[in-house]
Order: sequence, then structure tokens, then C-alpha cells
Amino acid sequence: MKVRIVSPGFVGFTGVWGQGISFTDGVSDEDLNRVQVNRIGGIISVVDAETGEPQGPAAAIISANRQRMEVAEELTSATDEAAVAEAQAALEADRLAAEEAARAEEAAKEAAALEAARLKAEEAAAKHGPVIYSRQELEAIAANDGISGLRTVATPLGVRGRSISELVNEILVAQTKLAE
Repeated sequence: MKVRIVSPGFVGFTGVWGQGISFTDGVSDEDLNRVQVNRIGGIISVVDAETGEPQGPAAAIISANRQRMEVAEELTSATDEAAVAEAQAALEADRLAAEEAARAEEAAKEAAALEAARLKAEEAAAKHGPVIYSRQELEAIAANDGISGLRTVATPLGVRGRSISELVNEILVAQTKLAE
């Protein structure tokens, strides 16, 4: 195909462009192949000399972007967006409720362990015998009363410690020795 230069400043160009491609009054003297057209069209604007259609890489991109696209489905309306937002809010509320239920269940287990420890202490006080606590009961005491609550249990056993975990471990060891 022959091409015509339409870039401002090059309209009517006469001479040799690039690899021996000659132009007279802005029109190529010989037919050019697609590679030559794309090279020239990548630098300056050219059109097909016969049809006037833009040529070159930019023209290919522009024509590809002008293709008509079919709409697969209707666009969502504001009502649909509100329904989606409402559904997301409901899912978030359900997730938060499940988390709260799990926390409540864990708190109930901890409260039950603390109550079991208190009942053991009361029974032991009535019988004047030693009280044996489980790890879960000691951790429940620590969670509820802190390190001072553990020290109340540890003092009669002769146990001392600086941290809750250290006190729990030492109390369990002292109880094991006492039980033997």
C-alpha cells in the first residue's frame, strides 16, 4: 500500500525516509509492506493514500478500541448496591455474634473452673486437709484474682514465684509432692 504523510510539518514531504523509502509530495513512491508502514506510522502520522484510513501502530490501537462491545447484563442500580451493602452488614453482624458467643463460652468455662476451685478450697477448709488444684483451676484463679490470688494458694505450700506461669508450675509441683 502507498501511504500519505499527514503529520503537521511533514505534509508534502519529498525525499528519502528511513531505509530507502522515498516520498514525493507526502506520498510514498512505491507500495510499502506492513512492517515499513508500522515503522513510519510509529514516528509520524500516515494514512492509506487510497482510502484515507489511518495506518501504523497507534491507528491499530485506536481502531481496536472503537469496536462496539455488547453489554452482557444490566448495570446495577443504586437499589442493588444498597442490597449488597445490607447483605454485607448482615454477614458482618453474624460474624461478630459468633465471635461474641465463643468469648462468652470461654468465659463460662473459666468461671466454672474458678467456682470448682473455690468449692475445693471450702471443702478442704472444712476437712482441714490439703487442697489439690488442676492447672485449669489455677489459671482461672490467676485470670480472676491475678498473681495475688495465686499467692494465697502458694503460701501454705511454701511456694514463691515472680510470674503467674512460674507460680502455677511451682504450685503443681508442690501439690504433687504433697500428694505422694
